[in-house]
Amino acid sequence: SVRAAATHALLAGRAADHGLEHPEAAAVSAETRMMQVVYFNLVLNAMLFTMQIPAQPHLVRSLGGTSSSSFGRLMSFFSVVKLIGTLIAGPLVDRLGAKRVLELSAIASFGTYLLTGLSTNMRMLYASRLFAVMQHGTMACRTIVTNITPARERPGALGRVMMMSSFGGIVGPSLGGWIGRHSVSM
Repeated sequence: SVRAAATHALLAGRAADHGLEHPEAAAVSAETRMMQVVYFNLVLNAMLFTMQIPAQPHLVRSLGGTSSSSFGRLMSFFSVVKLIGTLIAGPLVDRLGAKRVLELSAIASFGTYLLTGLSTNMRMLYASRLFAVMQHGTMACRTIVTNITPARERPGALGRVMMMSSFGGIVGPSLGGWIGRHSVSM
C-alpha cells in the first residue's frame, strides 16, 4: 500500500541520515560478501591444489620413487582418501554446517601442503595425503551457494562455482610450473 511504501522510504531515509544501512540492503550486502568469499576460496583452493602438480613427479623421484608408476600410485592413494572423505564430509556438512566444513578443509589443505613440503621419504609423502580426507571445500562452497541463493538464481550461481574452480585449476599448474622453473629447491 501507499502507507507501507512511505513508511519504508522514511525508515530507509532515516537510516541513511545516520550512516546506517537499510536492513534489506545489509542482508543483500552480507550475501554478496559471502558469495565473494566462496568464489575466492574456490579459486584459491583449486589454484593451490593444482600448482603443486608440475613438481609432484620430481618430488616422488627425489624421495625414492623409482618409476612413473610411483607417482601414479600416490595419485591413486590420494583419490581413494578423497573418496572416503566424501562419505565423511557430506554428513559433517549436515551436522556442523558448510562454513565449518570449509574451515576444516582449509586446515586439512594446510596440513597436506605443510607435510608435503617437509617430506623426506615416500612414507611421509603418502601420510601427507591422509589430510585429504577432509579436503572438501568445493562441496562446502556448493552447499553455501545453494543455501543463500534464491532458487531462480541458483543455476547461474552454481555455474560460477564450477567456473571459479576451473579458473583456479587453469592458473595453478602454470604458476606452479613457473615457480618450479625459477626455484632453486626444485
